[in-house]
Amino acid sequence: MVTMAIVATSMFCNSGQRCAEALSTGPTKTKTKTATAISPTDIPPLVDVPVWSMATRNNDGDNDVSNNNSSSNSTTNMNLLTYATPVSIRPSRLYALGLYKETKSRDNFLREKTCVLQLLHEKHIGCVRLLGGASGKVVSKEERLASEHGIELEELTLEGNGDGDGELPKVLPGCVRYLQLSMVGDSVTDYDGGESSHDVVICKVDKMWTSSDSCEDTDSGGGGDTDADIDTDGGDYLSTGRLRELGLITEQGRIAPLPDEE
Repeated sequence: MVTMAIVATSMFCNSGQRCAEALSTGPTKTKTKTATAISPTDIPPLVDVPVWSMATRNNDGDNDVSNNNSSSNSTTNMNLLTYATPVSIRPSRLYALGLYKETKSRDNFLREKTCVLQLLHEKHIGCVRLLGGASGKVVSKEERLASEHGIELEELTLEGNGDGDGELPKVLPGCVRYLQLSMVGDSVTDYDGGESSHDVVICKVDKMWTSSDSCEDTDSGGGGDTDADIDTDGGDYLSTGRLRELGLITEQGRIAPLPDEE
């Protein structure tokens, strides 16, 4: 009994000694972090997103800059579009598009309620300035593509399916992916009291095609169980990062002016 008491006392003293030594060292010092400098900017995040061109049918009866063809053989207008975001995949694939106001592409789409969204390939770099820097209300882009770039637009066809759909606009050859879109509902989303630069529309993907020049697989349906909206393994799709690298668009995403235009 005496021995156990001595051992217990010894353990208590040793423990107390360790506690006393720990207390004598004072509080533990911690490292302080330097605050990150945050400042306002008018430059949006320079994310790298796909560059699309929206093909729409012209209303050639307006007799503006388009050929005077019948409505069954309408000419095609095209633009550049980077505000295209997939927002749903089931039961239908849905995309949200930002349409720049006061453009022929917007007018055509809201009239026809359909378009073909073309995922551009690196080979289309040469016509980016025409597609995104000229207005379809002033020039016929279909004619200019042929005369200045040697590009003849093509009808969309499914392999072994005969002629293309006459209700669809023609398309640029060699795009990585083609999406036939139809507008969901009858109105655009208005915000900022109508002062915004773009209208927002929600579109359903009706059909999809790939080009044999850039991608090998073909998907002609709007459904599917995969979450991947774009399979670009077979082709080098054009991106905003690439256009910035080439000096074709500004950090704000607009077509960069030519040196003699600055």
